[in-house]
Amino acid sequence: QLLPGIIVRVKKTIPSVILDVMGNGPLFEKLQKDIKKLDIKEHINLLGHLSFDEFSKRLADYAVGIAPYEYSETNLTPLSDSLKMRLYLAAGLPVVITRGFAFSDEIEENRLGFAVKNDVDSFAKAIIILLKDQKLNREIRKRAFAYSKELDLTGFYDRAFNVVLRTL
Repeated sequence: QLLPGIIVRVKKTIPSVILDVMGNGPLFEKLQKDIKKLDIKEHINLLGHLSFDEFSKRLADYAVGIAPYEYSETNLTPLSDSLKMRLYLAAGLPVVITRGFAFSDEIEENRLGFAVKNDVDSFAKAIIILLKDQKLNREIRKRAFAYSKELDLTGFYDRAFNVVLRTL
């Protein structure tokens, strides 16, 4: 629900900003209405549901991955892991994510983007920094790739088996 407001705020500084939204969850209709109401149709592309293959082919072409989460005691988000964040990192994207979750702490601790308050201005400020500072963006992309490789299950198992085989 924050996305339209974030884009309105970012486009004040970066008029050419475009956001692609992938997926069509329960908030899709409200998102469409908000985009129309705010007259930002040329700044937000609603791509709808994409196959994983389509999704993964597009992901590395972006400059930033945005992952806003709302804290709730009625779902498992606070106790879970963010697949969205993991996919962004695997694509080498700097991540802007809501602060206050175990998975968002990883972003801050490893300097993989920004963990921010769950409000329009906080997200917009972080996005603007990442879009304007190309050097910072490239540095974070490198860290994101390296971090993601460390968490790759194939590499994880290879390292574990190498340790086990050396002890035999």
